[in-house]
Amino acid sequence: AAAAGTTPDHALAATYRRIEAFGVHNAKAVASSRPDAFSRGMLQRVLFALATAPAPPILVLDEPTAALDAPVADQLIADVARLSSTASTATILITHDLSLAALAADRILVLKDGAVVESAPTHHLIAQPESAYARRLVASGAW
Repeated sequence: AAAAGTTPDHALAATYRRIEAFGVHNAKAVASSRPDAFSRGMLQRVLFALATAPAPPILVLDEPTAALDAPVADQLIADVARLSSTASTATILITHDLSLAALAADRILVLKDGAVVESAPTHHLIAQPESAYARRLVASGAW
């Protein structure tokens, strides 16, 4: 349903613009197509656009790039960061990919066996991890 004071046509046009802001061309054609006609990257872009459309205060992304090629993953994260920052949306990124976290996060929490072993601004954690576990992660080159 359209928001109060918004016509369905305006809401649909806004949805198309949002999808296109994530790099999906011809959103109208995409919206009328079957999901199995698109790549995983295209589907992720559409889902991110729809998830961020109502400008939620918090956006939780759990391994959002796990099945995507690196360039597509990097672009999706950049798009989410750009659109989230303009809408004042806090993003919680859950990932095993330290390089992705370093690219996308202002702050990193390192978990081991479900417990926080370190929490620090990204640049500090990468440059000077304090916990033994975080030091091993950084030293492993997994980022």
